[in-house]
Amino acid sequence: AKSSKESESAEKKYRDMFFGFDLTKDFYFSYTYDLTHSLQYNMNPTNHPSLDESVPFAATNGDGAGGQPQQRQQRQHRTLGYERFAHMYVWNDFLLQPLIAAELSPLWLLPVVCGFFQQSLFSASGRSVQLTLIARRSRKFAGVRFLKRGLNEHGDVGNDVETEQIVCDASTDAPTHGAFSAFLQLRGSIPLYWSQDAKMLEPKPMIQVVRRDPFYSASLLHFADLLQRYGYPLLVLNLVKSKEKRPRESKLRDELAHCMNFVNTTLPDKLRIHYMPWDWKRTGKIDGIAAMINHMHTLAEQAVAATGFFVSVPELERNSIAKSTTTTTSSTSAATATATTTPTTAAATSTTTASVSASSTTTTTTT
Repeated sequence: AKSSKESESAEKKYRDMFFGFDLTKDFYFSYTYDLTHSLQYNMNPTNHPSLDESVPFAATNGDGAGGQPQQRQQRQHRTLGYERFAHMYVWNDFLLQPLIAAELSPLWLLPVVCGFFQQSLFSASGRSVQLTLIARRSRKFAGVRFLKRGLNEHGDVGNDVETEQIVCDASTDAPTHGAFSAFLQLRGSIPLYWSQDAKMLEPKPMIQVVRRDPFYSASLLHFADLLQRYGYPLLVLNLVKSKEKRPRESKLRDELAHCMNFVNTTLPDKLRIHYMPWDWKRTGKIDGIAAMINHMHTLAEQAVAATGFFVSVPELERNSIAKSTTTTTSSTSAATATATTTPTTAAATSTTTASVSASSTTTTTTT
Protein backbone atom coordinates (compact mmCIF):
# COMPACT_ATOMS: atom_id res chain seq x y z
CA ALA A 1 0.00 0.00 0.00
CA LYS A 2 2.86 2.34 0.81
CA SER A 3 4.51 1.66 -2.55
CA SER A 4 1.23 2.34 -4.32
CA LYS A 5 0.82 5.69 -2.55
CA GLU A 6 4.39 6.66 -3.39
CA SER A 7 3.80 5.81 -7.06
CA GLU A 8 0.62 7.88 -7.12
CA SER A 9 2.40 10.78 -5.47
CA ALA A 10 5.26 10.61 -7.96
CA GLU A 11 2.81 10.31 -10.86
CA LYS A 12 0.92 13.40 -9.67
CA LYS A 13 4.17 15.31 -9.22
CA TYR A 14 5.42 14.62 -12.75
CA ARG A 15 1.97 15.11 -14.27
CA ASP A 16 1.67 18.54 -12.67
CA MET A 17 5.17 19.40 -13.91
CA PHE A 18 4.22 18.35 -17.43
CA PHE A 19 0.96 20.31 -17.54
CA GLY A 20 2.72 23.30 -16.00
CA PHE A 21 5.14 23.36 -18.94
CA ASP A 22 4.23 26.24 -21.27
CA LEU A 23 5.05 25.19 -24.83
CA THR A 24 4.04 28.63 -26.14
CA LYS A 25 7.17 30.18 -24.59
CA ASP A 26 10.82 29.55 -25.41
CA PHE A 27 10.14 26.85 -28.04
CA TYR A 28 10.71 27.50 -31.73
CA PHE A 29 10.64 25.72 -35.08
CA SER A 30 11.10 26.62 -38.72
CA TYR A 31 9.85 25.02 -41.94
CA THR A 32 12.68 26.49 -44.01
CA TYR A 33 15.74 26.87 -41.75
CA ASP A 34 17.64 24.41 -39.57
CA LEU A 35 17.59 26.08 -36.14
CA THR A 36 19.60 23.26 -34.57
CA HIS A 37 22.81 24.29 -36.37
CA SER A 38 24.81 27.47 -36.75
CA LEU A 39 24.61 29.72 -39.80
CA GLN A 40 28.08 28.66 -40.90
CA TYR A 41 27.10 24.99 -40.81
CA ASN A 42 23.88 25.68 -42.71
CA MET A 43 25.63 27.72 -45.40
CA ASN A 44 28.03 24.88 -46.16
CA PRO A 45 26.34 22.82 -48.91
CA THR A 46 28.36 19.70 -48.05
CA ASN A 47 26.48 19.50 -44.74
CA HIS A 48 23.13 19.14 -46.50
CA PRO A 49 22.84 16.09 -48.75
CA SER A 50 20.03 16.15 -51.26
CA LEU A 51 16.64 15.02 -49.97
CA ASP A 52 14.85 14.38 -53.23
CA GLU A 53 11.18 13.84 -52.43
CA SER A 54 10.66 12.13 -55.78
CA VAL A 55 12.09 8.98 -54.18
CA PRO A 56 9.11 7.16 -52.62
CA PHE A 57 9.36 5.51 -49.22
CA ALA A 58 7.11 2.57 -50.01
CA ALA A 59 8.89 0.05 -52.23
CA THR A 60 7.28 -0.12 -55.65
CA ASN A 61 9.38 -2.98 -56.93
CA GLY A 62 9.98 -5.89 -54.61
CA ASP A 63 10.84 -8.60 -57.08
CA GLY A 64 14.38 -9.69 -56.29
CA ALA A 65 17.30 -7.50 -57.28
CA GLY A 66 15.08 -4.74 -58.65
CA GLY A 67 13.72 -3.81 -55.22
CA GLN A 68 16.80 -4.17 -53.03
CA PRO A 69 18.82 -1.17 -54.26
CA GLN A 70 15.73 1.01 -54.06
CA GLN A 71 15.02 -0.09 -50.50
CA ARG A 72 18.60 0.71 -49.52
CA GLN A 73 18.22 4.12 -51.13
CA GLN A 74 14.99 4.69 -49.20
CA ARG A 75 16.63 3.77 -45.88
CA GLN A 76 19.54 6.09 -46.62
CA HIS A 77 17.08 8.81 -47.61
CA ARG A 78 15.25 8.54 -44.29
CA THR A 79 18.50 8.55 -42.31
CA LEU A 80 19.77 11.67 -44.03
CA GLY A 81 16.42 13.32 -43.41
CA TYR A 82 16.73 13.22 -39.61
CA GLU A 83 20.45 12.86 -39.02
CA ARG A 84 21.06 16.26 -40.56
CA PHE A 85 19.82 17.89 -37.33
CA ALA A 86 21.89 18.42 -34.17
CA HIS A 87 20.04 16.01 -31.90
CA MET A 88 21.19 17.60 -28.64
CA TYR A 89 19.02 20.61 -29.51
CA VAL A 90 15.96 18.67 -30.77
CA TRP A 91 13.59 18.73 -27.80
CA ASN A 92 10.89 16.66 -29.52
CA ASP A 93 13.35 13.88 -30.40
CA PHE A 94 11.39 11.25 -28.45
CA LEU A 95 8.12 12.21 -30.17
CA LEU A 96 9.77 11.98 -33.60
CA GLN A 97 10.94 8.40 -33.14
CA PRO A 98 7.56 6.79 -34.07
CA LEU A 99 7.50 8.89 -37.27
CA ILE A 100 10.99 7.70 -38.15
CA ALA A 101 10.02 4.10 -37.40
CA ALA A 102 6.96 4.51 -39.64
CA GLU A 103 9.31 5.53 -42.48
CA LEU A 104 7.57 8.84 -43.12
CA SER A 105 8.96 11.52 -45.37
CA PRO A 106 11.74 13.68 -43.85
CA LEU A 107 9.46 16.66 -44.40
CA TRP A 108 7.40 15.42 -41.46
CA LEU A 109 10.42 15.49 -39.17
CA LEU A 110 10.25 19.04 -37.82
CA PRO A 111 12.64 19.70 -34.91
CA VAL A 112 11.59 21.94 -32.04
CA VAL A 113 14.33 23.85 -30.20
CA CYS A 114 14.20 25.41 -26.76
CA GLY A 115 15.83 28.77 -26.21
CA PHE A 116 15.47 32.27 -27.58
CA PHE A 117 14.96 33.91 -30.98
CA GLN A 118 14.72 37.57 -31.92
CA GLN A 119 15.40 39.71 -34.99
CA SER A 120 15.79 43.49 -35.21
CA LEU A 121 16.48 45.94 -38.02
CA PHE A 122 18.71 48.99 -37.63
CA SER A 123 20.71 51.36 -39.81
CA ALA A 124 24.50 51.68 -39.86
CA SER A 125 26.11 54.30 -42.14
CA GLY A 126 23.12 54.28 -44.45
CA ARG A 127 23.01 50.50 -44.73
CA SER A 128 20.10 48.46 -43.46
CA VAL A 129 21.35 45.75 -41.11
CA GLN A 130 19.42 42.87 -39.58
CA LEU A 131 20.58 41.50 -36.23
CA THR A 132 19.45 38.01 -35.20
CA LEU A 133 20.01 36.35 -31.83
CA ILE A 134 19.45 32.61 -31.51
CA ALA A 135 19.94 30.63 -28.30
CA ARG A 136 19.80 26.82 -28.39
CA ARG A 137 19.47 24.98 -25.10
CA SER A 138 20.73 21.41 -24.95
CA ARG A 139 18.25 18.75 -23.87
CA LYS A 140 21.05 16.67 -22.36
CA PHE A 141 21.24 16.96 -18.56
CA ALA A 142 18.58 19.68 -18.70
CA GLY A 143 16.66 20.85 -15.68
CA VAL A 144 15.71 23.80 -13.51
CA ARG A 145 18.20 25.91 -11.58
CA PHE A 146 19.59 24.40 -8.37
CA LEU A 147 18.48 20.91 -9.41
CA LYS A 148 20.80 20.49 -12.40
CA ARG A 149 24.30 21.57 -11.53
CA GLY A 150 27.70 20.50 -12.76
CA LEU A 151 27.89 17.58 -15.17
CA ASN A 152 26.98 13.91 -15.51
CA GLU A 153 29.19 10.90 -16.19
CA HIS A 154 28.84 11.45 -19.95
CA GLY A 155 30.34 14.95 -19.79
CA ASP A 156 27.03 16.77 -20.35
CA VAL A 157 26.72 19.94 -18.27
CA GLY A 158 23.60 21.55 -16.89
CA ASN A 159 22.03 24.55 -18.64
CA ASP A 160 24.17 24.17 -21.76
CA VAL A 161 23.17 26.98 -24.13
CA GLU A 162 24.72 27.87 -27.49
CA THR A 163 24.14 31.52 -28.42
CA GLU A 164 24.64 32.80 -31.95
CA GLN A 165 24.72 36.41 -33.11
CA ILE A 166 24.02 36.82 -36.84
CA VAL A 167 24.45 40.12 -38.68
CA CYS A 168 23.03 40.42 -42.19
CA ASP A 169 23.26 43.17 -44.78
CA ALA A 170 19.51 43.62 -45.27
CA SER A 171 19.91 46.20 -48.06
CA THR A 172 20.31 43.50 -50.71
CA ASP A 173 17.33 42.29 -52.72
CA ALA A 174 18.19 38.63 -52.17
CA PRO A 175 18.74 38.11 -48.41
CA THR A 176 19.73 34.47 -48.87
CA HIS A 177 22.71 35.59 -50.97
CA GLY A 178 23.64 38.69 -48.97
CA ALA A 179 26.54 39.39 -46.65
CA PHE A 180 26.37 37.53 -43.33
CA SER A 181 28.56 37.32 -40.29
CA ALA A 182 28.05 35.13 -37.23
CA PHE A 183 29.67 34.59 -33.86
CA LEU A 184 29.08 31.70 -31.44
CA GLN A 185 29.31 31.55 -27.66
CA LEU A 186 28.55 28.68 -25.32
CA ARG A 187 27.59 28.87 -21.67
CA GLY A 188 27.09 26.06 -19.22
CA SER A 189 27.40 24.90 -15.66
CA ILE A 190 30.93 24.37 -14.32
CA PRO A 191 32.04 20.92 -15.61
CA LEU A 192 32.61 19.30 -12.22
CA TYR A 193 30.57 17.04 -9.95
CA TRP A 194 28.83 19.57 -7.70
CA SER A 195 25.36 20.34 -6.40
CA GLN A 196 23.29 22.70 -4.29
CA ASP A 197 20.74 21.76 -1.65
CA ALA A 198 17.86 24.09 -2.51
CA LYS A 199 15.90 25.05 0.60
CA MET A 200 13.02 27.48 0.87
CA LEU A 201 14.56 29.39 3.80
CA GLU A 202 18.06 29.67 2.36
CA PRO A 203 18.34 32.22 -0.49
CA LYS A 204 21.92 31.17 -1.27
CA PRO A 205 22.15 27.38 -0.91
CA MET A 206 25.55 25.97 -0.05
CA ILE A 207 27.62 24.50 -2.86
CA GLN A 208 28.98 21.00 -2.42
CA VAL A 209 31.62 19.29 -4.55
CA VAL A 210 29.99 15.87 -4.33
CA ARG A 211 32.75 13.86 -6.01
CA ARG A 212 36.40 14.45 -6.72
CA ASP A 213 37.88 12.51 -9.59
CA PRO A 214 41.69 12.88 -9.70
CA PHE A 215 41.60 12.07 -13.42
CA TYR A 216 38.63 14.35 -14.22
CA SER A 217 37.17 11.68 -16.52
CA ALA A 218 33.80 13.38 -17.08
CA SER A 219 35.43 16.81 -17.54
CA LEU A 220 37.74 15.32 -20.18
CA LEU A 221 34.69 13.94 -22.01
CA HIS A 222 33.08 17.38 -21.87
CA PHE A 223 36.04 19.22 -23.40
CA ALA A 224 36.66 16.44 -25.93
CA ASP A 225 33.09 16.93 -27.12
CA LEU A 226 33.62 20.69 -27.41
CA LEU A 227 36.80 20.21 -29.42
CA GLN A 228 35.02 17.79 -31.72
CA ARG A 229 32.06 20.13 -32.24
CA TYR A 230 33.90 23.45 -32.50
CA GLY A 231 37.57 22.71 -33.07
CA TYR A 232 40.21 24.99 -31.56
CA PRO A 233 41.05 27.35 -30.00
CA LEU A 234 38.64 27.04 -27.08
CA LEU A 235 38.44 29.88 -24.57
CA VAL A 236 36.94 29.21 -21.15
CA LEU A 237 35.81 32.26 -19.19
CA ASN A 238 35.17 31.53 -15.50
CA LEU A 239 32.95 34.19 -13.88
CA VAL A 240 32.57 32.81 -10.34
CA LYS A 241 33.73 34.72 -7.27
CA SER A 242 37.34 34.53 -6.13
CA LYS A 243 36.94 35.60 -2.49
CA GLU A 244 34.04 35.12 -0.10
CA LYS A 245 33.60 35.41 3.65
CA ARG A 246 31.74 32.12 3.55
CA PRO A 247 33.24 30.04 0.74
CA ARG A 248 30.62 28.98 -1.82
CA GLU A 249 31.48 29.74 -5.43
CA SER A 250 35.18 30.07 -4.65
CA LYS A 251 35.27 26.32 -3.95
CA LEU A 252 34.39 25.71 -7.58
CA ARG A 253 36.84 28.32 -8.82
CA ASP A 254 39.78 26.55 -7.17
CA GLU A 255 38.62 23.10 -8.26
CA LEU A 256 38.06 24.22 -11.86
CA ALA A 257 41.58 25.69 -11.98
CA HIS A 258 42.99 22.29 -11.01
CA CYS A 259 40.73 20.64 -13.59
CA MET A 260 41.85 22.93 -16.43
CA ASN A 261 45.50 22.39 -15.58
CA PHE A 262 45.00 18.62 -15.73
CA VAL A 263 42.99 18.76 -18.97
CA ASN A 264 45.68 20.82 -20.69
CA THR A 265 48.37 18.32 -19.70
CA THR A 266 46.53 15.73 -21.78
CA LEU A 267 46.34 17.93 -24.90
CA PRO A 268 48.97 18.88 -27.48
CA ASP A 269 50.08 22.51 -27.43
CA LYS A 270 47.86 23.67 -30.29
CA LEU A 271 44.71 22.21 -28.67
CA ARG A 272 45.30 23.53 -25.17
CA ILE A 273 42.37 25.46 -23.75
CA HIS A 274 42.74 29.14 -22.87
CA TYR A 275 41.44 29.44 -19.30
CA MET A 276 40.48 32.94 -18.11
CA PRO A 277 39.14 33.30 -14.55
CA TRP A 278 37.57 36.71 -13.84
CA ASP A 279 35.62 37.78 -10.78
CA TRP A 280 33.58 40.46 -12.53
CA LYS A 281 31.58 41.36 -9.42
CA ARG A 282 34.75 42.04 -7.44
CA THR A 283 36.14 44.15 -10.30
CA GLY A 284 32.97 46.24 -10.37
CA LYS A 285 32.95 46.64 -6.60
CA ILE A 286 36.61 47.66 -6.24
CA ASP A 287 37.39 49.44 -9.52
CA GLY A 288 33.92 50.64 -10.49
CA ILE A 289 31.42 49.83 -13.22
CA ALA A 290 33.37 51.66 -15.93
CA ALA A 291 36.51 49.62 -15.26
CA MET A 292 34.49 46.43 -15.25
CA ILE A 293 32.95 47.26 -18.63
CA ASN A 294 36.36 48.18 -20.08
CA HIS A 295 37.80 44.87 -18.92
CA MET A 296 34.80 43.09 -20.41
CA HIS A 297 35.51 44.78 -23.76
CA THR A 298 39.16 43.72 -23.54
CA LEU A 299 38.20 40.09 -22.95
CA ALA A 300 35.72 40.22 -25.84
CA GLU A 301 38.35 41.62 -28.20
CA GLN A 302 40.83 38.94 -27.16
CA ALA A 303 38.24 36.22 -27.73
CA VAL A 304 37.27 37.44 -31.19
CA ALA A 305 40.90 37.93 -32.16
CA ALA A 306 41.69 34.36 -31.09
CA THR A 307 38.71 32.54 -32.58
CA GLY A 308 37.66 34.78 -35.47
CA PHE A 309 34.09 34.78 -36.71
CA PHE A 310 32.22 33.55 -39.74
CA VAL A 311 31.84 35.84 -42.77
CA SER A 312 29.90 34.59 -45.79
CA VAL A 313 31.09 36.94 -48.52
CA PRO A 314 34.36 36.46 -50.49
CA GLU A 315 37.49 38.28 -49.33
CA LEU A 316 37.49 40.81 -52.18
CA GLU A 317 33.92 41.79 -51.41
CA ARG A 318 34.72 42.08 -47.69
CA ASN A 319 37.58 44.45 -48.51
CA SER A 320 35.34 46.58 -50.70
CA ILE A 321 32.70 46.76 -47.99
CA ALA A 322 35.32 47.71 -45.43
CA LYS A 323 36.72 50.50 -47.65
CA SER A 324 33.29 51.94 -48.45
CA THR A 325 32.29 51.83 -44.82
CA THR A 326 35.51 53.46 -43.66
CA THR A 327 35.06 56.41 -46.00
CA THR A 328 31.49 57.02 -44.84
CA THR A 329 32.20 56.99 -41.10
CA SER A 330 34.61 59.93 -41.01
CA SER A 331 31.86 62.45 -40.24
CA THR A 332 29.43 60.25 -38.36
CA SER A 333 28.82 60.02 -34.65
CA ALA A 334 30.87 57.84 -32.34
CA ALA A 335 28.04 55.35 -32.01
CA THR A 336 27.77 54.94 -35.77
CA ALA A 337 31.52 54.60 -36.14
CA THR A 338 31.53 51.85 -33.56
CA ALA A 339 28.71 50.03 -35.33
CA THR A 340 30.54 50.12 -38.65
CA THR A 341 33.87 48.72 -37.49
CA THR A 342 32.68 45.14 -37.97
CA PRO A 343 33.29 44.98 -41.76
CA THR A 344 36.76 46.45 -41.24
CA THR A 345 37.51 43.83 -38.61
CA ALA A 346 36.20 41.14 -40.92
CA ALA A 347 38.58 42.23 -43.63
CA ALA A 348 41.49 42.29 -41.21
CA THR A 349 40.75 38.77 -40.00
CA SER A 350 39.88 37.31 -43.37
CA THR A 351 42.69 34.79 -43.16
CA THR A 352 41.30 33.29 -39.96
CA THR A 353 37.57 33.42 -40.51
CA ALA A 354 37.67 30.73 -43.17
CA SER A 355 39.67 28.23 -41.16
CA VAL A 356 39.54 28.96 -37.45
CA SER A 357 36.13 30.47 -36.83
CA ALA A 358 34.48 27.55 -38.54
CA SER A 359 34.98 25.45 -35.45
CA SER A 360 36.04 27.63 -32.53
CA THR A 361 34.04 29.21 -29.78
CA THR A 362 34.12 30.88 -26.40
CA THR A 363 32.68 29.00 -23.46
CA THR A 364 31.49 30.66 -20.29
CA THR A 365 31.19 28.75 -17.06
CA THR A 366 28.83 30.07 -14.43
CA THR A 367 27.04 28.74 -11.39
